Amino acid sequence: MRSTSLLLYALFLFVTTTFGQESYEYIIKTSTSFSKNSTDISALIQKSSSSKLQIRKTSPIGISTNLFLFEVDKPLSDIQINSLNQNNQILGCYPNLKVRARNTTPNDEFYSEQWNLAKIGAPQLWSVMTGGTNSQGKKIVVAVIDTDFDINHEDLLDNMFTNEGEIPGNGIDDDGNNFIDDFRGFDFNNESPTIIAEGSGHGTKVASVLGAIGNNETGITGLNWEVSILPLRISFLDEYINAQYYVKALRDKYNESNGAEGAFIVAINASLGFTDIPQDLIDEVSNTYDELGSSGILNVGSVPNSNVNIDTDPDITSAESDYLIAVTNTSFTDIKTTNAAYGLQNCDLGAPGGDNIRPILTLNNFNTTADNTGGTSFASPLVAGTIALLYDQESTYLDDETAENPSGTALLLKDIILSSVQPLESLEGKSTSGGRLDAFQSLLNLHQHFQVNMLDSEEDYIQELKIIKIFPSPSIASQEIKIIFAQDGFEALNYIIYEASGKTCKTGTVPVVPLTENQSMISLQDRLSSGVYFLKLFNAEMSVVTKIMII
Repeated sequence: MRSTSLLLYALFLFVTTTFGQESYEYIIKTSTSFSKNSTDISALIQKSSSSKLQIRKTSPIGISTNLFLFEVDKPLSDIQINSLNQNNQILGCYPNLKVRARNTTPNDEFYSEQWNLAKIGAPQLWSVMTGGTNSQGKKIVVAVIDTDFDINHEDLLDNMFTNEGEIPGNGIDDDGNNFIDDFRGFDFNNESPTIIAEGSGHGTKVASVLGAIGNNETGITGLNWEVSILPLRISFLDEYINAQYYVKALRDKYNESNGAEGAFIVAINASLGFTDIPQDLIDEVSNTYDELGSSGILNVGSVPNSNVNIDTDPDITSAESDYLIAVTNTSFTDIKTTNAAYGLQNCDLGAPGGDNIRPILTLNNFNTTADNTGGTSFASPLVAGTIALLYDQESTYLDDETAENPSGTALLLKDIILSSVQPLESLEGKSTSGGRLDAFQSLLNLHQHFQVNMLDSEEDYIQELKIIKIFPSPSIASQEIKIIFAQDGFEALNYIIYEASGKTCKTGTVPVVPLTENQSMISLQDRLSSGVYFLKLFNAEMSVVTKIMII
């Protein structure tokens, strides 16, 4: 028995040491004259290394290339990689990089059931941004005005706003805004800086759609993984208006101090309404929205959960303000839900908020168990969240525009969102945009706007370049891209390729191949990984920007 045990133990050691070792893969690029024989490649690697390597295997990459893959039992040190690169027969040695999917999938417990996020292109967005800070490193804030919140919820707490100008609990109005100890939101109904979780948890549910912490293996994921949520509890119309001006004061202080004080609040979400509100008070609410808009804040409101026309049935989402976005509810099958209001003049777009047939998941008070729910209340925070995501840019262009013209930037983002919708027949003639929110397309269109407007204003572009065809489209990663375009003349063109975040990744000059009297072709051979890019072609007189999709 003892000998059998020893034999099994020895076999275990053999298996674990032989098959259980980690392996590390590297790619080398050799000179074009070097042999493609794997044995010769192994010998070259051993000869060039500063120390002996345990090479497990080598194999060529591709057809008729000078790239090879080799596998070793330990990671190469910088000294070993440098010694390999010093051999004139080796043009480069690189780790074999693992693919990263462009559609980012969070690891939150219930994410697989959150169909509403995939519907608006959130996974594609998350590969670029998750809604934390602007290019200046300032936290992007969305205020949520609602009836109750669990601000200490495990899946929300780290995304709850903190007023850095206030010292909590000292009984002093440290930041001079006439609110004492308003460190983490405010309860206007109880006139208290302490928000106690009570009631239906409606505010918690709305806040979770907007900004439940993403990729933390807990609960659900919000559209914004790292947004700052400012909770403001109300029960009556006067409190609603007071909460609006509270938000404006924080943003005004931010604007006036160039970000040193206050808060960078970009939107307010209000998934609520007031029964039988008269037109005079709607007009007052509209004036309030205009005043906040002048500071750079968009109001996003959910229309009533009934099949009424808000153009004729007064509601706070009927307010005639350019700085309001009124949102109705769309279903899993991409139609306006039966119990959701509409209005060709005042309802702007739809967003997937779920219904009785196919609800969405939200958080509950006190626990991370997902709750099935639905309604316009959970459509509007997706729009407010999209506004916050669009401010999350690496490029300084949007923040420069915001500093110079906050109200104009707010209107720009509203226009971008409404012009980027997915058209739906059920919203045609029942909303100003005729479609459902597409957050990813909003990002693409915003960057298209960037590139068109980043041209030097002193340049005199007298002739428009016109792109006729890009092929293949979508293009395959590392494949040559051909572009046919129309222009006068056949001089070489300069080009810049931007990532979706606005970051420049490729520049160069490319010769033009004449095809007809006024049509030409260029070929781009830059190696681009999968993703969305923007290409700018230009010379001293002409410029054009177009989108490139790489798969």
